Amino acid sequence: MADDEIRSKSSSGGVFTLCADLILADGGYVCGAAFTNDFRSVEHIIINNPDELFKLQKSKYIQSDTKYVYAKIKNLLNENDSPVLFVGCPCQADALYSFLGTDYPQLYTIDFICHGVPSPMLWAEYIDYLSGGKNITHVDFRSKKEGWKPELLLSATFDDGSLYTETNNGLWYTAFLKNSILRKSCSHCRYANMSRPGDITIGDYWGGAGNTEYDDGKGTSLVIINNKKGMALFERIKPFINCLCKEIKLESAKDKNSMLMKSGIESGREEFFTQYKKCNNIYKALSFISSELNNIKRRKAVSLISDEAPNRNIAMWGAGKDGTEITKDDKIREKLLFFIDNNTDKQKNGVEINGFKYSVYSPDNAVALLTADDVIVIVSSRFGDEIEKELISREVKNKIIKLK
Repeated sequence: MADDEIRSKSSSGGVFTLCADLILADGGYVCGAAFTNDFRSVEHIIINNPDELFKLQKSKYIQSDTKYVYAKIKNLLNENDSPVLFVGCPCQADALYSFLGTDYPQLYTIDFICHGVPSPMLWAEYIDYLSGGKNITHVDFRSKKEGWKPELLLSATFDDGSLYTETNNGLWYTAFLKNSILRKSCSHCRYANMSRPGDITIGDYWGGAGNTEYDDGKGTSLVIINNKKGMALFERIKPFINCLCKEIKLESAKDKNSMLMKSGIESGREEFFTQYKKCNNIYKALSFISSELNNIKRRKAVSLISDEAPNRNIAMWGAGKDGTEITKDDKIREKLLFFIDNNTDKQKNGVEINGFKYSVYSPDNAVALLTADDVIVIVSSRFGDEIEKELISREVKNKIIKLK
């Protein structure tokens, strides 16, 4: 982690800023995502002046337009030996290497753990709606007004001094976090694994959130070194890390950073864009998807179960929000026998869910119960593939239906 001043200007622990400061001090160039002057879109720019670094700090949850920066980077690399640092989504870092056709010793790349990118057009319409005709003076997708925490805080400031804020439950973030407004390709991202194109991968260390050893409320970075060049760059910034710097196991890095290993599955995307085209109003479309997401999931679940296993009882793997929401449907509830939950280490009886009482089992406890052919396992988790493999390895032969 960087010092407190840098972290206050960063989404997490400020590692990007430390790397950028180093490259700029060496007379180099830094390329990253910046808001346009009107805050309605994001584009990649190249800077070589430390006074402009603030433009590249902080996360921007919109697809960035790389425009002509790949060609400009190639020219810089061919014309001199000055170092160049590129930071972007893993697909953008890989696109840079594809464009260049070769690696350059003075080129350094950082990719980040990416949730997926929303449509720039939708963001432009949404911020226009929020502004109500006022000029926008500042936007922060990751405000730390209430500290560094998994609950996101979006803030927008306008020229009359007014301030708009929204959390995970706001219209934009609900659709963003549920992947309803992301690019379709983001739902099957080939970079959501440990084969990263960047020399370094950065993100929030959510596995340490709430742990006082790692979390002081000001931001903690997760840094994954992907190659020798990345290690050389990291070793150079280590003397400037004024807070905790500790090596952790890879499993800890993956904990609560699910996007590192698996794409987010779109939820309600088709319904959102159908509604958006119908009403041509971003506020109405976002309001619709915010209120209808759970109903959409339940309808899809009922349809899938009715088609694939109409006469069987159900064991629901996942006692979190998604699993419990699905079981509000009468047709599913009357077939539901029990829940299986990874966060349960022993059997719990009489757990009240949606006004009814159920038993909740750990995976170990549940395996012995999954022997009857008339019981299907409904997996309400985005890690359905992994859970399916686990069940097969345990020689569970019941039919498995993955809802995500």
